[in-house]
Amino acid sequence: MNEKQKLLAKIAYMYYVEGMNQSQISKELDIYRTSVSRMLTQAKEEGIVEVKINSFDSEIYDLETKMKEKYGLKRIEIVPTDETDSVYEKEEKLSKVAANFIRKHIENGSVVGLS
Repeated sequence: MNEKQKLLAKIAYMYYVEGMNQSQISKELDIYRTSVSRMLTQAKEEGIVEVKINSFDSEIYDLETKMKEKYGLKRIEIVPTDETDSVYEKEEKLSKVAANFIRKHIENGSVVGLS
């Protein structure tokens, strides 16, 4: 690993593991904050940093994105179910997501569609 890669790895560690913000890193390493931002991006591009998101279904997200684009929707929430789920379990999952969605997004005068 060359010196540039070591610096990229160090900055990434400070940011992602230690939780320092870009300004703190720039002060600590005596470099511009914009350089820190650029180096974090470069660390991802070079594979020094890999982002893994747990408990996230990217296929559902992609389907939601396609549905929003196709039908001009502002918001959508697809509720995943399992083949082994009973009708009751499916309805339970849907009702929990719907209740949370309504709490977050519905205001007086909103139009809501459910299916």
